[in-house]
Amino acid sequence: MLNKDLPALPPLLLRGLGPSQTPRTKAEILDYLDGRIQHAAIPKFIYFSVCDWESRPSILLDRISEEFRGSRVAVRSSTGDEDSNLTLAGHYRSRLKVPSGRDTVSTAITEIVESFRGSPRDQILIQEMVEQPEWSGVLLNRDLNSGAPYYAIDYDDSGRTDGVTSGAANHKSVLIHESAREVPARFRALLEMARELEALWPGKPLNVEFAIRHGKLYILQVRLVPAIPRWTRARISRHAALLEELAVGVDCNRRSRAGLAGRGTILGQMPDWNPAELLGPRPGGLALSLFGYLISDRVWQQARALMGYRPVPGQALLMVLAGQPYVDVRKSFNSFLPAGLSAQLEEAVVDAWLQRLEEHPQLHDKVEFEVAQTVLDFSFRQHWRQWYPDILSPTDLTRYENALRNLTRRSLGLGPESTLRWAMQRIRRLERIQSDEGGISNHTEGLDRALGLLLECRRWGTLPFAVIARHAFMAESLWRSAVERGAIRAERVSQFKRSLSTVATRVSCDLSAAGRGAISFADFLRRHGHLRPGTFDILSPRYDQRAHLRDCLAPVAAPFSCRGRPFQLREKEAKALERLLRESGLAFSASRLLAYASSSWTAREHAKYVFSRHLSNALESLAHWGERRQLSRSDLFFLELQEFSADSASSDSARLLRERADARRRLAGEESGIQLGSLVRDGHDLRVVDRHDSTPNFITSRVATGPALRLERRFREPPELRDKVVCIESADPGFDWIFAGGIGGLVTRFGGANSHMAIRCAEMEIPAAIGVGDLLFTHLTAAAAIELNCPRKLVRPLQ
Repeated sequence: MLNKDLPALPPLLLRGLGPSQTPRTKAEILDYLDGRIQHAAIPKFIYFSVCDWESRPSILLDRISEEFRGSRVAVRSSTGDEDSNLTLAGHYRSRLKVPSGRDTVSTAITEIVESFRGSPRDQILIQEMVEQPEWSGVLLNRDLNSGAPYYAIDYDDSGRTDGVTSGAANHKSVLIHESAREVPARFRALLEMARELEALWPGKPLNVEFAIRHGKLYILQVRLVPAIPRWTRARISRHAALLEELAVGVDCNRRSRAGLAGRGTILGQMPDWNPAELLGPRPGGLALSLFGYLISDRVWQQARALMGYRPVPGQALLMVLAGQPYVDVRKSFNSFLPAGLSAQLEEAVVDAWLQRLEEHPQLHDKVEFEVAQTVLDFSFRQHWRQWYPDILSPTDLTRYENALRNLTRRSLGLGPESTLRWAMQRIRRLERIQSDEGGISNHTEGLDRALGLLLECRRWGTLPFAVIARHAFMAESLWRSAVERGAIRAERVSQFKRSLSTVATRVSCDLSAAGRGAISFADFLRRHGHLRPGTFDILSPRYDQRAHLRDCLAPVAAPFSCRGRPFQLREKEAKALERLLRESGLAFSASRLLAYASSSWTAREHAKYVFSRHLSNALESLAHWGERRQLSRSDLFFLELQEFSADSASSDSARLLRERADARRRLAGEESGIQLGSLVRDGHDLRVVDRHDSTPNFITSRVATGPALRLERRFREPPELRDKVVCIESADPGFDWIFAGGIGGLVTRFGGANSHMAIRCAEMEIPAAIGVGDLLFTHLTAAAAIELNCPRKLVRPLQ
C-alpha cells in the first residue's frame, strides 16, 4: 500500500505526488513508479517530511506500527540534495532490519533526522525489508566513470541487501553492453526493468538498488545520477563498431594455429608476464612497442627455449585490445611445455590447462602455480591427479613427467651448461657497460643513443632477465610444494626470504640513510635516480626528476637493516627436503635447493634493476631528441618505437609524427570507454564483461588498519605515508621509496605472489595484499580506511 492510499490522515502526512509534480527524492521516485513499472515490484513503504515528524510523531508511529506489523523495516534518508550532489551520496544515515515497534522505529528516525542538514523538507522513507534475498545489488545504466553504454551490475549473493552499497561484502560485478545479443539468464529480468525505467527517463543515467527473493525482482531505490558523462548517438555507434572489430579479431585468434598446441585460446591481462602489472591497464604505443621489442615479441620464448622448454618461434606473446595488453595464454602454455613431447601429448596438456583456467577464472594471476606445471615440484603427481584426472594415459603421463624432471635437473644444476649462471654473467656484462667500460650507447647521442641503449638492453638485460625470472618461478614452485608436503613450514620459508639481501634492500637502506643524513640526497640519486614508477612509461618522472621526493624521507626514524638475517635449515627440515628430492628423482641436496632459490630470487631483483637503468636512460634520450623536434613526452607516449628513424630529424617528418600522435590520442579517447575483463575467451566476453576478481596474495602474518592512500605512478607532490595503507596499481619496483616512509601496509591492484613487491614486503615484514583485482581495488581506494588482516586472508574497506 502506498502512502497516498492511506485513509483519513491529516493533510500534512504521507503525501503522494500530484499528477504534475516531478519526483525530487528517492521516496517520491518510488511513489512515481507505482503503477508505471511492470517488470519489478516495489516493497511497501511510506514517507514523510521532517516537518511532519516533528509535528505529529505519535500519529506517524501508530501508522508505521499498523502498516508494518510483524515485519522489519528499513529506515532511510530521502532528501533532495543527496542524489543531486555526488559528495552527499551515502552521507546521511540509514538503518536496516529495524523491528516495526514504536520505540525502535522512533530511535531509528531520530538518528536519521540528526544526520540531516536541517531542512524541514527533508524526508524519511520507511520501507518493508526484503528479507534473505537470493541476491541483491546495484544497477547503473552507464559506466560510472566514462559514461559508456553499459549496464553495470554489482551484486552480492550472500543474503544481504546492503552488501554492495556498504562495501562490506566481497561481491561480484558484470558489465553488459547495450548491444549485447546474448545475456546470461540471471540478468535478463534486470535489463528488462532497466529498459522500462529508461523509457520513463529517456537519456538519464540511473542508479537502481534491487533485491531478488524467490525469483521476484524488487526495486528498493532509484536515483537519477548527476555528473556521468553524456554520449551522443554518433559516439555510441562508433563505440559499438569498435567492439565489433575487436570481437572479429578475438574470434579469429581463437582458431587452431599451425605450430601451436591447443584447440583454442584465452586472453588474459595477468597470466605469465603480467602486462597489466608491468605496463598498466592502458599503456601508450611507446610502452607497448618497447615491451614488445625488449620482451614479448621474441625474447620471452627465446629465454625459455634456452632452458629446455618448447620453442615457440615467430609468435608475439601479447595481443592488444582497445589499447589494453593481453597475453595469449595458448602461446604462453606452449612455452611452458618441456621440449621434445609428441604433438598429441602437447595438445592434451595445453587443452587441459586452458580448460582449468576457463572453469576457474579466479586463477588468472596464478597460472604458473595452480594451472600449469612448469617444473617437477614435489606435488606434481598429487596436483595432476586432482586437476587433470583421465587426461593422459599412464604411459603419456610418465613421458611428460620424465621430460619435466630432466628440465628441472638441468635448471637446478650449476655446471657449465647452467642457464642461471649464463644469465647472471650477461647481467654483469651490462653493469660493466653502464660503468662506461664499453658499449655503443656510450658514444652516441639523441635517437642513436636511445636505440643503442635498447639494443644493449635486449641483448644483455631483458634476455638474461627472462631466464632468471623463470628460474625464480621454478624455485618458488619447489618451495611451495615443500610446504604443501609438510617438509618445512610456511613461516620458515618466509624467514628464509627475509634473510636475503637484494638490490631492493640496498635502495631502501640508501633511502633511510638519506633521510637520516648519513648520505646526501645527491648521492642517493646518483645511485638510484634512474628508477621510475612505471618502468616503460615516459610520462612517469624518475626519482631524479621528483624534486619533492626527499620530503618523503623526513618521517624515517631508524635505519633499515641492510644485511640479510642468517638462515640455516634445521636438520629435520633438511632430511625432509632430501627425502622429497629423492622421491622426485632429483639428485640434489637440500643445501643445493636452498642455494638455487637464494641465487635466483636475488638475481631476479638485481637483473631488473640493472636493465631498467638502460631502459630509463633510453627513454630520457628519446625525450630529449623529441624536445628538439617539438615532440612532447605526451606525443612520444602515443608513438611506436619503429616509427622513429634517422630521417625523423626533418621538420616534415616531425610534423607527421605529431599528426600521428594526435590521431592516436583521439583513438585512445574513443577506446577509453571500452571496458574489458581480466580474461577474454571470445567475442561475447567483450559485450558481457564478467569482472573476475583475483584472490589476493597475502604477505606476512601481520595485521594493519589505517587510512587508505591511493598513490598514482605519475604523482609529483609528496604524500604523507606514515601508517597509511598504501594502494598502488602494480607491484612495481619504482615504488620502493615508499618503504622509507613508514607505511602500515600495502595493497596492489595487479601482481602475483612472486612479484617484486611481494618479495619486498616479505623481506621487510610489511603486511600486504598483492593483486586484489579491479573490483576490490576500486572499493578499497574509495574507502576512508582499510583493514588488512593477513592471517585471516582478509582485506576490506572501512567507512
